[in-house]
Amino acid sequence: KKHRMTSSPLLSPTDTLLIFGDTGDGKTAQVGELAKHIHYTTGKKTRLYTADKGDAWGTIQHLINIGWIDLQRLTGDPWKWLSHAVQGQVLKDGQWVSSKEDIGLLVYEGLTSVAETLLIDGTDKVARGQHSGGEKRFTLGTEAGMVSSANQTDVWLIQLRMQKEVWASQNNGLPTIWTSALRRAQDDQNNPITGPEILGKAMTTAAPRWFKYSFRIEGIAEMNGEKRHVLHLGSYKDMMSGMVKVLGNARVPLDGGDVEIPNLIEPASVIEALKLLKAREKAAEAAVQQQK
Repeated sequence: KKHRMTSSPLLSPTDTLLIFGDTGDGKTAQVGELAKHIHYTTGKKTRLYTADKGDAWGTIQHLINIGWIDLQRLTGDPWKWLSHAVQGQVLKDGQWVSSKEDIGLLVYEGLTSVAETLLIDGTDKVARGQHSGGEKRFTLGTEAGMVSSANQTDVWLIQLRMQKEVWASQNNGLPTIWTSALRRAQDDQNNPITGPEILGKAMTTAAPRWFKYSFRIEGIAEMNGEKRHVLHLGSYKDMMSGMVKVLGNARVPLDGGDVEIPNLIEPASVIEALKLLKAREKAAEAAVQQQK
């Protein structure tokens, strides 16, 4: 039996976190570990809003079954769903209502899948004549009905909407986590970079700045067929990809150097990363107090 505290020591209400990586690298598994931590320390649930398909939450299904994770799948109009989800609301009896009393963490999976869903919905609206604007599109009549392509204006609109909604999600009085797929792109100087994916490369360099912490999780295949998982705590050069810069941010305090922050944690553990960073924050505060 675990001792429950009144609040989690690792996640304050203002903490925001982005975890990004390729499919299968362990993003959802980290959500599960955090959900267990939240339950053990506060007795509360983690609410998971997801637009992912294909049973992407299978690794944490047992936590959903026992009620430690409250799964909220995208349903209906994705624009409306997103605007309510970032407020921490849930759909009950056809009405969106605030329901956060027993919630200790909000998780959104994720930047990539929500943006893609908005884009698909936008092209469907174009095909039905409910949306127009921007450059010319390609529209085709099929036996299943009209289909349409997107244009750059659609992409820009959704990218900006995602930025707005991410910021809105961070005003709930609860710690907030978003996940994202990986994007390999170029920065403004055409240098190769790796970061989160939000409909192309425009937001790849910007998105990590929206969060207090931005971590890349990476699954590395071994010769025996197994995979080891590592968590990178800041920007680094990826030797396996020709020294490409991988974005990230751990917001390490300048003071408190007695607590060293490693470049990566293996095996990957967001909980261990947060323990180190919170210890560094306390050490920094103590160091400044001693300098008075």
